[in-house]
Amino acid sequence: MIGNRVLLPLALNQNLDERINSILELVDRSQGAISIITVIDDLQVLPSTESASRTMLELVEYACAQEMNRALSECEHIGKKYAGITLNAHVELGAPFIKIIESANSEQSGLIVVDTHVGEKDHRMRYGSTTRHLLRKSNLPVWVISKRRHSGIKVITACVDVSVSGQTERNLNIKILENAASLAEVFDAELRLLHAWHLQGEGYLRTWGKKSELEIAQMALDEKSELRQRCRDLAASVHSAKKIAVRLVEGMPASAIPEYLERH
Repeated sequence: MIGNRVLLPLALNQNLDERINSILELVDRSQGAISIITVIDDLQVLPSTESASRTMLELVEYACAQEMNRALSECEHIGKKYAGITLNAHVELGAPFIKIIESANSEQSGLIVVDTHVGEKDHRMRYGSTTRHLLRKSNLPVWVISKRRHSGIKVITACVDVSVSGQTERNLNIKILENAASLAEVFDAELRLLHAWHLQGEGYLRTWGKKSELEIAQMALDEKSELRQRCRDLAASVHSAKKIAVRLVEGMPASAIPEYLERH
């Protein structure tokens, strides 16, 4: 079940709030486990007075101790309300998205949950860096929590890439959609399958290929139709108690997907 083992990255200086309650309820219901991970990749987050008076080793030890205490405090807070969850925390040094993926695999997590909004801080898990790397490179499903507070989950959106041809990538698409279907059933939410696309080489076709605007538009329509059918085929391959609504959004995935999620 999707809620059995969850990895929850906690950005530097981030505090969890009620927007995380939906995943906590899911894990608590399945008597599962949550592992909180904080990855330190920049010691500049320390106050200048601390940095000036400590060696590099002392800075690292200090930063790790501070973040571990904060993560353990979050574990204690969660444990008081959700007795069915097994909790642990750890701190790593390195590139955040790499350490998160490594930890998720080593702990056999079924899901990575990322909070993309941690306040107006200079050092945070930015949607444009760590979260985007996770969405593109993680071999496990990633649940992205938006900055808006909701009274309940009404829509589950599974972001997939049906343009890929490799079996590994296709299997990941299926796994993402299966998990999304499970979540939609648990929360009685609408289920959407989202694919971001754009016509490859449009500039080349227009200049060097000497294609007319009408010809380019027809090529775009043909590609969109093909991708929509692939999305439908993917939806048909996954058992779901909920009807799966297919959504295609035009643009580069790195920008088109976040923009879609913010609007919806």
